[in-house]
Amino acid sequence: MLFQCYEIRHRGFDVRRVWQEKWRGQAPLSGLWSYALEKPNTGSVFSLAWSADGTQLAGACGNGHVIFAHVVEQHWEWKNFVITLTKRRTMQVRNVLNDAVDVLEFRDRVIKASLAFDHLVVATSLQCYVYNSRNWNTPLIFDLKEGTVSLILQAEKHFLLVDGSGLYTFSYEGRLISSPKFLGMRADILSAQAASLSNDTIAIRDKSDEKVIFFFDAMTGRPLGDGKPLTHKLEVLEIALDQCGPSTERKMALIDKNRDLYLTSVCHLGRDPKICKIGSMVHSMAWNDAANILCGIQDDQFTVWYYPSVVFTDKELLLKTIFRKEGR
Repeated sequence: MLFQCYEIRHRGFDVRRVWQEKWRGQAPLSGLWSYALEKPNTGSVFSLAWSADGTQLAGACGNGHVIFAHVVEQHWEWKNFVITLTKRRTMQVRNVLNDAVDVLEFRDRVIKASLAFDHLVVATSLQCYVYNSRNWNTPLIFDLKEGTVSLILQAEKHFLLVDGSGLYTFSYEGRLISSPKFLGMRADILSAQAASLSNDTIAIRDKSDEKVIFFFDAMTGRPLGDGKPLTHKLEVLEIALDQCGPSTERKMALIDKNRDLYLTSVCHLGRDPKICKIGSMVHSMAWNDAANILCGIQDDQFTVWYYPSVVFTDKELLLKTIFRKEGR
């Protein structure tokens, strides 16, 4: 990811590219490898601040000027497509099978984007664009109530938009399906680790009590079952719903504060939910979108659970369904 920066002067908009910085999520900045650097005549930078949507950075300079940086060169990958945000309002789509390239232009700057299930969903400061991978020329476009989209999650049949006021499930035709709510919901700070979406279920971790996970019907927005949330014994760091099979067999994987990986059923028909541990020292995880296969980074290994649901039948069989590959 790169920062593309500009300087604004008190006399007006004097736009010029001043530097690009390779960002690796580390601190301090002096410890980073510089992709490219140009020092403008603005004096020292005394203060930095991010915009609420995380796409812009402002710096106050010693000579009274303000530098604005915009995040560019973000990448999204899905099967044979690689999409790059080349400018604030421009994306490049490349098909790696035939090297075909399409350029997508937007009226306003891109805030968030997501590529999955043969669809690209792009949120700008005013509108949402939905592209089908079979046709990049005619997107579906609808207006947004707020230009503060902070998260986009996708499933096969619909996608979830999160902004400062709430959660909204849309079909890929742009139709609003549902808007789940619960007491104390803080949509503005919801992250991809604290929410998950499947064709029939929305799972959200409670911010006020991070041991609690709420389940909602994706089509109606109502709580699932008896409405009681799932409560884990420790704070939950990450959740993920599987993507295949009927809703009655929906499973959710979670990583807790101890970095232990658990699997549970979403539908438990009035019984206490059964939560089974399937791994330890797990740093991240992801479900396959075409089969209920779970993978994760476990300590220094890449681990694949080919049939994690077998843990509910026989924990010893689970060991026979695991593939591990050393990271070094």
